[in-house]
Amino acid sequence: MASSILSPDTQKSLEALGERLRTFRLKRDETQKRFATRLGVSVATYQKLESGNPSVSIGLWLQALALLERHSDLDALLAEKVSLFEKLEAGARKVRRRATRRSPHAQD
Repeated sequence: MASSILSPDTQKSLEALGERLRTFRLKRDETQKRFATRLGVSVATYQKLESGNPSVSIGLWLQALALLERHSDLDALLAEKVSLFEKLEAGARKVRRRATRRSPHAQD
């Protein structure tokens, strides 16, 4: 099984994520069958999500987040960590970034 390549911490994180998914589903008073149908997957596949099975595709997780209206939470996953001071300073500067200009003879 693929889970043997995962660290124990990673597996615990997946299981915790699955438990949070279950909690949100129950707060919406939905059965596994109904939520699985809304996701377009079998109940067995949905149960893998809730159990933290690492074989579930990231796309399915994203769709589940969208159904729960939590897809905006993804912005925080790999967001650059910036201090409040840096945010204020950047807002005042409004630095415009551009790609470097390539010479017309450069090859791609």
